[in-house]
Formats: sequence, C-alpha cells, structure tokens
Amino acid sequence: MPFSSYIGNTRRGTSAAASGTGGGWGQSLLPTALSKSKLAINRKPRKRTLLVNFLFANFFVIALAVSLLFLLLTLFHFGVPGPMISSRFLASRSSRIAKPRKTATRRHANGSLAVDITTKDLYDRIEFKDVDGGPWKQGWQVTYKGDEWEKERLKIFVVPHSHNDPGWKLTVEEYYQRQSRHILDTIVETLSKDSRRKFIWEEMSYLERWWRDASPNKQEALSNLIKNGQLEIVGGGWVMNDEANSHYFAIIEQIAEGNMWLNDTIGVIPKNSWAIDPFGYSSTMAYLLRRMGFENMLIQRTHYELKKELALHKNLEYIWRQSWDAMETTDIFVHMMPFYSYDIPHTCGPEPAVCCQFDFARMRGFKYELCPWGKHPVETTQENVQERASKLLDQYRKKSTLYRTNTLLIPLGDDFRFISIDEAEAQFRNYQVLFDHINSNPSLNAEAKFGTLEDYFTTLREEADRVNYSLPGEVGSGQVVGFPSLSGDFFTYADRQQDYWSGYYVSRPFFKAVDRVLEHTLRGAEIMMSFLLGYCHRVQCEKFPTSFAFKLTAARRNLALFQHHDGVTGTAKDHVVQDYGTRMHTSLQDLQIFMSKAIEVLLGTRHEKEKSDQAPSFFEAEQVRSKYDAHPVHKPIAAREGNSHTVILFNPSEQVREEVVTVVVNRAEISVLDSNWTCVPSQISPELQHDRTKLFTGRHRLHWKATIPALGLRTYYIVNGNVECEKATQSKLKYASEFDPFPCPSPYTCSKLDGDVTEIRNEHQTLVFDVKNGLLQKIVDRNGVETVVREEIGMYTSPDSGAYLFKPKGQAQPIVKSGGHILTSEGLLVQEVFSYPKTRWEKSPISHSTRVYTGGDTLQDLVVEMEYHVELVDEAFDDQELIVRYKTDIDNKNVFYSDLNGFQMSRRETYDKIPLQGNYYPMPSLAFIQGSNGQRFSVHSRQSLGVASLKDGWLEIMLDRRLVRDDGRGLGQGVMDNRAMTVVFHLIAESNISISETVSNSFPRNPSLLSHLVGAHLNYPINTFIAKKPQDISVRVPQYGSFAPLAKPLPCDIHIVNFKVPRVSKYSQQVEGDKPRFALILNRRGWDSSYCHKGRRANCTSVADEPVSFSDMFKDLGATKGKALRDLHINVTHGLVGLTYTAFDGSRSTTKTISLYFLYTSLSLIALGLGVLNPSLQAFGADQLDHDLDHDHETSLEVKSNRKSHFFQWWYFGVCAGSLLGVTVMAYIQDTFGWVFGFAIPTASMLLLILLFLCGCVVYVYADSGLDPKAKPFQRILEYIKGAVWRRSKITLVNNHDLNAMELELQEKPLCNCSNTASTTTSKTLANEKNCNHSFSGLETVKLLLRLLPVWTMLLTFAVIFQQPATFFTKQGMAMKRNIGPNFKIPPATLQSTITLSIILLMPLYDKVLIPIAKKITKNEKGIPVMERMGIGMFLSIIAIVIAALVERKRLMISKKMKTSPNSSDPLSIFWLLPQYILLGVSDIFTVVGMQEFFYSEVPVSMRTMGFALYTSVFGVGSFVSAALISVIESCTKSRGERQNWFADDMSEARLDNYYWLLAFTSAISFLMYIVICKHFKSSSSRDGQ
Repeated sequence: MPFSSYIGNTRRGTSAAASGTGGGWGQSLLPTALSKSKLAINRKPRKRTLLVNFLFANFFVIALAVSLLFLLLTLFHFGVPGPMISSRFLASRSSRIAKPRKTATRRHANGSLAVDITTKDLYDRIEFKDVDGGPWKQGWQVTYKGDEWEKERLKIFVVPHSHNDPGWKLTVEEYYQRQSRHILDTIVETLSKDSRRKFIWEEMSYLERWWRDASPNKQEALSNLIKNGQLEIVGGGWVMNDEANSHYFAIIEQIAEGNMWLNDTIGVIPKNSWAIDPFGYSSTMAYLLRRMGFENMLIQRTHYELKKELALHKNLEYIWRQSWDAMETTDIFVHMMPFYSYDIPHTCGPEPAVCCQFDFARMRGFKYELCPWGKHPVETTQENVQERASKLLDQYRKKSTLYRTNTLLIPLGDDFRFISIDEAEAQFRNYQVLFDHINSNPSLNAEAKFGTLEDYFTTLREEADRVNYSLPGEVGSGQVVGFPSLSGDFFTYADRQQDYWSGYYVSRPFFKAVDRVLEHTLRGAEIMMSFLLGYCHRVQCEKFPTSFAFKLTAARRNLALFQHHDGVTGTAKDHVVQDYGTRMHTSLQDLQIFMSKAIEVLLGTRHEKEKSDQAPSFFEAEQVRSKYDAHPVHKPIAAREGNSHTVILFNPSEQVREEVVTVVVNRAEISVLDSNWTCVPSQISPELQHDRTKLFTGRHRLHWKATIPALGLRTYYIVNGNVECEKATQSKLKYASEFDPFPCPSPYTCSKLDGDVTEIRNEHQTLVFDVKNGLLQKIVDRNGVETVVREEIGMYTSPDSGAYLFKPKGQAQPIVKSGGHILTSEGLLVQEVFSYPKTRWEKSPISHSTRVYTGGDTLQDLVVEMEYHVELVDEAFDDQELIVRYKTDIDNKNVFYSDLNGFQMSRRETYDKIPLQGNYYPMPSLAFIQGSNGQRFSVHSRQSLGVASLKDGWLEIMLDRRLVRDDGRGLGQGVMDNRAMTVVFHLIAESNISISETVSNSFPRNPSLLSHLVGAHLNYPINTFIAKKPQDISVRVPQYGSFAPLAKPLPCDIHIVNFKVPRVSKYSQQVEGDKPRFALILNRRGWDSSYCHKGRRANCTSVADEPVSFSDMFKDLGATKGKALRDLHINVTHGLVGLTYTAFDGSRSTTKTISLYFLYTSLSLIALGLGVLNPSLQAFGADQLDHDLDHDHETSLEVKSNRKSHFFQWWYFGVCAGSLLGVTVMAYIQDTFGWVFGFAIPTASMLLLILLFLCGCVVYVYADSGLDPKAKPFQRILEYIKGAVWRRSKITLVNNHDLNAMELELQEKPLCNCSNTASTTTSKTLANEKNCNHSFSGLETVKLLLRLLPVWTMLLTFAVIFQQPATFFTKQGMAMKRNIGPNFKIPPATLQSTITLSIILLMPLYDKVLIPIAKKITKNEKGIPVMERMGIGMFLSIIAIVIAALVERKRLMISKKMKTSPNSSDPLSIFWLLPQYILLGVSDIFTVVGMQEFFYSEVPVSMRTMGFALYTSVFGVGSFVSAALISVIESCTKSRGERQNWFADDMSEARLDNYYWLLAFTSAISFLMYIVICKHFKSSSSRDGQ
C-alpha cells in the first residue's frame, strides 16, 4: 500500500466524493477534475494508465527513498567523512588552506601569464660578473640588526638526510652492499632511541632493496617511524631523476614505480619533493609533481648568479607556475637552497668555514676529511655550549635574512652520510645539546629542533597564513599567500665562475638513445599487456601475461634506474655505465620476446595452446642488438625462392599510421602483399654502411607503404616466387666518388653525378645538395619558396671539458672537405643522398644520409630525414666534440626554442654576456627557430642532445663528445667509452599561415600540430616483427589478419602517454568482483594553430573539432567499461548526493572514471532539478495564497492583488538571503573542511526540507483547473495548430471518432459563458472568472501567449544588462586600484555581493516605506502597479549602465594620462563601481519581483508554472543574447582593422565604455517601446473588471 494512502484528505472542506477520488495527497499532486462525459475516449491502455498514476501518486516518496538509499550507499562505500578529507590536488589539509585572494586571471597584453618573476627577466637583469662576496664567495657580507625576531621568533628545523646515488662511482648494487643498507639500518636504530630525532629518505630503489633483506622487526620499526612522523619519505621516486635529459614518460614511470611500491608496502604517499642534486631544474618536473599531488618542492643546483639575485630580494621561496596556466592550477610551492652545495658547510649559513665546525662527522676519529678551512668541529659540552650555540645561531639568523618568513630550513647531511651508529650519534647528540641551550634561553627568540620537510612546510604555511609577507603589487598565488610567482626553468646550471654544466646534455649519447628505445618498447609492451588482460575473461588466457609480470616490473625499474641524475646524464664511472646498459639491454630483450608472443594472442593464433606462456614465439623483433653496447642491426629476411615471410607491424600511435616502412632482405627479386594477399607497390635499394672502402653491405632495403590501425596490428607478406605481383622496383643510383671504377652493386644501375649540385624531391619539397661535400644547401617547397639550410659538420676542441662541463677553446671548426663519396638513390617511395665525407682523419668520424619519402600525402612526405652515423671511437678524436650546424636565412634575433622533457617548449636567448657553453641548452626531442616573417625551422630528435643558436639563423646540435680529463666534479675520469651510434633528426620548414608575429615575445611558443605528430612518430616508431621461419608460397590462406582495438582514431592533439596495468595479478588471486587496475594516462598537446598544414588538416582533427568519449574509446574492452549507473530520478537532492559522492570519491582517488560519471551526472541532475523546481515551487506557493483569496469574498480585488505582491517581494528576499548564505557560509565550509562537507550539508538540508514538505501535505492547497487532466495547455495549443493547418490543407469525411469528439466539444462549450458581460455580484464574478480561466480553448491559449510575447521581448535588454556584473563589471574592477591598506586587495568579483546585499537591505524599506507612500499618492492598493514597477526597474538599469560607461571612460582617461603599462592597475578606486552595482540591485527589486507577479497573473491557472518558466526564460535567453552581441561586436571591431577590439585583455586598450553606451542605447529603445506596449496592454485584472 502506498504511503500516501495513510495521509487522508488533502483538500480542506472537500470530501472524497467531491474530489472524485479515494483521497490521498499523492493523487491530488496534479490538478484533478470531475469525471468527463461518458463519451470521452480513453486512448491509453489501462495497465499503462495505472502505472503512470502510481508513479505520480508516489513521486515524492520514491524520490525520497532513492535519495536516502543513494546517500547510504555512498557512506557505506566510503565511510563517514572526516573534516580533513579532501582531494590532495584540489585542496590541501585545512591547516594549509590559503585565504582566498583573487578570483580572476590576469594576462599581459601579449597573452602570457602575469607572474612576478620569469627566468628570462632574471637573465636580462643579471650582469654575470661573478663578484667575490667574501666569506660567502657567490653572495655578499650578510648582516642583521638583531630585532628581526622580536615579533615572530625564529623557528629552525634541522633536517638530517643522506644522499644516496643509485649508481655513480659504484653500481647501485655495490653502493647498497657497502653503504646504503648500513645507512638504513642506522636510521632505524638511532631514531628509535629518541622521538625528537628526525630523518628524510628519497630513493625507493634502495629502500625496496633493503625491505627485501630486512627482518620483520626492522620492517615494522621503519613503518612505525614513518607513521609517527620521525622518518619522512620525500619524493618517493625510484630515483632522484635528472631533469634535462629525461623524457616525461620516463619521469612519470620512475615516480609512479616508487610511489606505488611505497603505498602498497607501507601505505604512504609522499607530498614533498626533495631534489638536491639534479644539475638544473625543469618546469615540466614542477608540473608533473603538482599533477601527482605533491604540494612542495625543494631544489638546490641552480645558477649561482640567479640564486644571488633571488636572495637579494628574498625570493628564494616562490610559487612555480607554468607559462600557460591561467587558473593557477599548476602552482607548487618551491624552496630554493641559497648556497653552493647541499653539504653541511654550505647549508647552515653563508660562511662555510663556520658551518663546517658543526659537521660532527668530521671530528677526528671518523673517516671523513677534516674541514679545509682549518677550524674543525669539536664535541659540544656544557663548558663550550654557549659559545658554540651563539656561533651556530648567528649563521642561522644570517641565513634567515635571505628568506621572507621566520621559519628556517637547515639540511644536515651529504652523500652517503649516517653510515654508522657512531656517526649518527655524534650528529644527533651534539645538535640536541645545542638545541636545548637555544630553546632554554627566551632572549634568543629562537627555537631549534630536528624536523622533516613536512614539519618545515607546515610551519611555514601556518606562519604565512598568519603574517602576510606579500609585497605591494605582487601577483603571487591564491594557494600560498606571501610569496612571488615564478615561471621558467633553471638551465643551464653553473656552480662557479664560467663552469657551465652543459656537457652532460650529450655525454654518452649512445646510452641516451638506448634509453629512448627502452621507453617506447616498454610503452608498447604495457599497451599490449593491457589489451591481453582487458580482453581476457577467463583463467586460461591469463597464464601468458601474468607469467611476464615479474619481467615487466623489472623493465620498469631498469628504465627508472637509468633516469637517475648520474645515469641518463652520462656522468657515471665506466663500469657503472656498463651496469646501466646491461640492465636496459636485458629488459629490451625481455620486452621484445613478450611483444612477439603477444601479437599472436591479439591476432587470435596463440590463445588455444595450453602452455602459451612457455611455447616459443613464431616471431622475433626485426631490429636486434647482440649485446648492451652494440649498434642495433636489422635482421635480414632470407626470402628464398617459393617462400613467403610474414611481417607484422604494431602501431603505437593513437592515430592510423600511413607511412613507408623498411626491412632488410637478402634478395632483390621480391614482392610485398598485404594480409589479403593483395599486391602492394614496393621499392628495393642497396643497404649502405659506414666504411670508406666498402660502402655496400650486399643486402637490400625493402620499402613499402603500410597502413596500420591506431594502437593496432597489420600483417604483410614478403614473397619470392610466382605471384601475380610486380617485383619491387629498383632504385636508380648516381654517385660522385673517389673510387674509379665505382663498385656499383648488383642488380642496380649506376651513373655519375653531373654538375656541382644534385637534388632529391617529392610532391611537397625539393632538397638541394652540394656535390663537392655532400651537404644540404636549401629546401624548396611546392610553391617555390626557398629556405636556406646550409648543413655544416664541425668539431670543438675542448681540453678542459669533462662529463659534466662543456668548456671549448673557441668556436667549432668545419671538418668536411671537398671529395669523399656521395651517392643518390631515387625510387618509387624513397629518395636518398648518402655521404661519406672527406675529413682530415683517414677514417671519418661521421657519415650521413638525407631522405625524403613519397607515400602519397602522408606525414612522412612533409619531413626531411637526417641520419648521422657517428664513431668517435679512436684516440685521434680525444678532446673533440662533434656538432652539426644548420645555417638558415631565418632572422631569429638570437632567440630559439627547445623542449623540456618532450612535454613543453622553453624560450631561449643567446647572450653575449655569458660564454658559449652557457648558451647551450638541453634538447630532449625538439628545437626550432622562428623568423619575424613567421618562417619556422624545426629539428626533431629521438634522443636527448644539446642545442644552441650562437648566431642569427643558426641551429647547432652536439652529436657526441670524447674527453680525456676529469672536470673536477667528483667523477674522477673523462668520457672515453664512446660507441658507434646513429642519430636521427626530422627537419620541418613551416610557414605561418596567419598574421606574422615578432620573435621578441618573452613567452614560449608551441609546436604546430604537424610538428607534434612528427615528433611522436619519431619517438614512437612502428614496431616490426618478422617470422622466424618462412612458409610455402602455395599456402595463400592468410594466417594473420589485423587487430584494431580503438573504436576510432583519437584526435591528433590527444596523446596516450601510457595504457598499463600497474600491478599484474592473476584472476584467481583477485578479490571476487575485482578486476585488474588499468591506468590510462592522457596528454592534450598544446599546439600553434598558425602553423596548420593544409595538406594534413583534412585528415587530422583536434578535441575542439571532435570531443572524445573515453568510456567507449576501445572496442569491447572490459577495462574501460564502467558499471552501469543506476536509473536516478532527476531532482536537486539526487544531484547534491551525487556531488557529495564525487567529492568523497575524488578525495580517495582522483583517477577513477566513476567519479567523473557521478560528477557530470550530479551537475546535470541539479540543473534539471532546478529547472523544474524553480517555476513549480513558486507557483505552488502562490497557489496557497490564491486559494485563500478565492474564498475571501469580502476583500476587494486590489487588496487581494496587493497580498500577492507581498508574497513575491518576500519570496525574492528569501532567495537573495539564501544566495548570500551560500556564497559566504558555504564557501567558508568548503574551503575549510573540504568539498565533501560543502556538498553534504546542502544535501542533508534538502532531505530535511523534503520531510518538512511532506509534513505539510495535509494542509496544502492543490489548484483545481476544472479541466480533464488529459486536456493539457500545451496539448490544446498543438492540437489547435495542427487542426488549423489540417483544415487549410485538406477536407476529409467525418468518422465516428470525430463525431464523438465534436459531440463532446458541443456539450462542453455551454458550460461556461466567457463573454465580457458584467456580472451582477461579486460571487458570480469570481465563479465566472474561475470557470472561464479554466476553459481556454486552443485558440484562446495561443492568443494569450502571443499577447505576452512583446512584453517578454522588451525585458530581454534588462536581462542583458543583468549579465554584466559577473563579466565586464568584474573586468573593470581588475584594472582599478583595489587596495585597502598596504597588504590587502579587494577581489573584484566580491562586489557582485553588493547587488544581493542591496536587495536584502532595501526590500524591507521598499515594502514598509516606499509602497505606503506610493499608495497615498496613486490611490492604488498596490502602490505601484505591476507593469509600472517593471518599467521603473528597466529605467534604473539604464541609469546604472550609463554610470558604468561614465566610470569606464574616466578610468581610460586617467590610464592614458598616467601612461601606465598594459594591465597595470589604474589609480581610479574600485569603489567608483559601487553606484552601478547598487542601482542594479534596486532595479532588481522593481523588475524581477514585478516580472514574477506579472507572468503569474496573466496566465490561466493550469499554466501558472509555465508563467514562472516565462519569467526565468527571460534571463536564460538574455544570457544567449548577451553572448551573441559580444561575438558580433568583437568580430566587427576586429574586421575594421582596429589594433584592439572593445573587449581586449589589455584594459588600457579595451573600450568597454563603448559597449556600455551601446547597451544603454538599445535599452532606452526597448524602454520606450515597453511604454507604448503598456498603454495598449489589457491585463487579466482589467478585463475582469470590465
């Protein structure tokens, strides 16, 4: 029985019989009527009618029950939320919530983000004179007054640490066995003795190794130390990675591997980063750390001159912001250490000679060297503690003056410190004595103790919240107040004098290349593993992927290990490099074997084998390495007569790949077929090698155009035999060589090159070469536009360079002479120029090939491929550094761009005030130069190198370096273990298709979309697998087809960074219902649309063109299929419950797809719920009053109407009061306690209100229209229109159905006389009014709506003005003086609250003062009639917008008079905006309340909800009109060629005053038309009175 059955009658004074129903509040929820004539036709089946009636009858009960169930499920799933729970990325703990500072974004006129400091500005400002600063050599003589700590005492956190390199002079295993394991043992034992002792640890590679060896008691002890805060894990990556050479894929992998192990093993996730030893810092690292949930960073190795400049202005602590970030979502707090090193002499203060005396491990008796300054540490005793503490505190105070706060960080450690109990006890014991003395003396105003990074940053943020350290005019950040914002990176690092660490960008380039090969191979294997487990739903198919889980983890960790800042940098001892290389080589082999087996499973030919994980693969990788340091070679296909060889290609890209692929074969007479045995055109050319006496290997390269699905597989066959296909076409060879005769390889034909130049070309470009030296001269595009690109190969002589430092003697000198060998190869698909140049050495250190492809409008066709084979393996090349230089005619004005970790670009500028080596920068994957005419020349690389632009138009890249000497940075050797290697570049010459821009802009530029794709194809090449054994050509049934997992290719600006199963486990080992966790990491590329290549644009979409649905990205893949969302009722309560669920879920895991489902579903539910609730609830409330007035026959109509006016006034007052409560109290709760409570409180409030609403059901009034429920207003309108059209178009005979309907209509019409004849009594008038209103025909309803349309239209201009406070009024405020006192700035958006406050404060005045006065003047019970009231509000809004125009004009005049810089705050105070805000609030009282009453009164009873919908639609449509108007104005002002449009970001150029005058003019016209309409409008009340 429904709950409503127990409620009883709901209509006061009405019996069940009278209502025609058994009684119940649910039945009378919708208007009901007496039963119709028996001739009425029931068109719906009875069962369906009963179901609908049941749902309507129990609507609120069902909604309440489902809401409660939803809330209970949320609490059951996640538990009861605590006050500190919030997303680690969205908000910090409540103790760290920064006070709201600003709500809008500021940009410079050129589009770059407004920040306080950029590294470019620092470089421009610093003179780089290396002035001797005295005791602090790289600084100055630091002093202090002594009273700096009287108000805020100095809080000193001494942070013990030990820096453990996972490989440098020893291998990672050697370091572990000799040092790291003992250090961790020491930490556990010494910290357990005294809870005041603290320590931090960074490298998970060592901790994981120690954990495996440690006893359960040691494991438990370490876990307890972490949980009680004595031991903090900082960073938590597998290593402390390099930030110059590492690709962002590898950075993510190494951090994720370490953090996942830590979380799975100990249950801890770090939030503070510690990077004291990388040689320079990338802003990409800051971005990745912030996205991973880190809150704070500590860095050390930055240019000593930059440190000095930042310290001078107390900017060593700052907010690091990405250059593109306009919303401050990437902000992360950074602490930069101020001195030379991270050892103890350079961390306690500016005087290392003093600080060294407090490194108690240097006391006599320990193994460390004594202090080089002559004064050594001594044991601290009660006799010397006062003198020692005073000296130490003096250094602490001096160091604190370099920072803004009185919270001070003092690292205490060095490389591999705390190795023994004695050493640790010496440090902890002596420092504790010093701390006790300092803390016991209040006059010192200092407190010192051991601490962790978390202790330091927590205390610092608390102080910054308490004391505002912001400087006047400082942009700062809304996340942590009191500190400047900074953007840029910190390359190139210099530690002293002119010693720039730019050499390690190129050291050991062979292994830098192996690193990238392992990266893309691991990514391919991860994707295949995800597919194997995603499509596997039974135990039988899990054996193969799960059996590989151990090796997959090993591959991840070997890649992560090499990202160490002495690994990928090439700055380790020779045998350590060998260890790194062997580990990577082993993982490469394992991954290739796995992938060769996985392709069989994915193609459906392996899963039926019982022991598929043990059976050998039918395939092998086409490119193999014999050992860790061997050059990769292509495995030749022995295409014997009558055989075919299967080739399977894997595309690791998100888009379909169409490109020319190459394999090596032993025979030339072969053909290529696809998986359907269809012929594929192909080309054969000779394989070349780096050998002056023998250029040809005797093998052949086979080329054909392949088409491979996104992330998919495609099969091809190499056939030698009787097939109906043409053989591969042979390349035509031309040569210029010292050989006489030239050894032309068989079966090719060769001819001699004529002339001084030669060319190769395709449809898009022509390349011109100098035959004398074999070097590129220029590139000519299809339109004849030439780009001069003079290729030059040179050598630096660098006797002082080492593994870290690049210190050349002079400029690089060209090494190529006239002569040598040059060979051109031209064919169907590939054109190539090969050059073995003549140099002063008998064996050239380099040979190179240049290729263009003809694939038929493919991506390859737009690229110039440069392949350099480098061999600096002879003593003749000692102290030489090899470079390639491209000399173009592009006017780049000493500015070029290089990438940071393959993720983003950074602007570089060549400075004369710093040496050549300081103008070299890292180039992990891309560099380009751009001219003032928009011409751009880009070089893509597939490995990390160094790049410079030393002269205008030059782009110089270092390829390899061979160095004999150590450079004095601790390695103790040079770099002599060079290997033969190949470097591949892809060159692009692009032209700007939009307006040309200057090169002087200081913000970074983005690559084009074409450039992104070229880089992705180079760094993620197609993986080729060939069959180990041939098959008979007579077997033509395809054994292998293709595999296409994506439902459709992704847009070109979306990149799948990785798709992986982080922890592979068997189904039998998983909890029931649990599935493998899949991680899908995506990157949306930022690209420069002004370099959009027309030839590729048609085949390449962006997210803006084609949004991506990630839930159905893959075909039938279980990993991406989330649980079906339950069917939810659309109401506000469910939306709030969903948002609470989303906030709670997000606080636990920000990567769950279900959270996004709930988020968007909840927002949709709230929007739809409010759309239904707003008009319905207001109409329902007015109906309660309407019923009382209908039964009150003694009161006049004017008095009754006045009561309704009161209702609408105070209704709007309540709405505004609630809104103000929401933006104040609820905003505070959300900021302080998190989003969970912020959503849970309104959710609970809504549930409580529903209960209160249900309690009043007994006394509610339900308006009775007197109509059949089937005769709905919209239905009558549509039937009328349909009937009118039908009658005009066609005449038909009347059937029985129509006769019944006509008879019913004739019976109904006489029931009500709707003439305008006056009634004789009031009671009759009321009865007729009610009956007439209830019996509007379709025609009358249409007429009624049409008569309201003019009024509705005129009100749109008021709605347009209503949009301005949240947009342009706020923008006005941003450009005005907003200070209250020296430190506080008013957020411009807060002035919007004055509108709400005006309404709340003036509504009682309006009701109690203005209306009574108006009554006496107008002799009207309402005081001011409804339409006049709306007119007054419209007039006041016009006055407000006129005032806004005048204020804006005044602001512009002052701005130009003061000649302020763009975007700077004008001296006009923001309080000048208050009149326009207040007037808009007053106009709301008149217009908005009047609109509510007007539309409610002018529609029939059955359409009153629609009346309120008409009122709310004014503002909805008005917002669209406002947006359209802005778009039109912006387009028109731009089309007239104005330098800035009316809405320019630079407020000194914007003309908002013109826009305001336009609004005032259009509003005035609307107001005049409204007056005319009012004179001719007859309201319902006026007609009733006639």
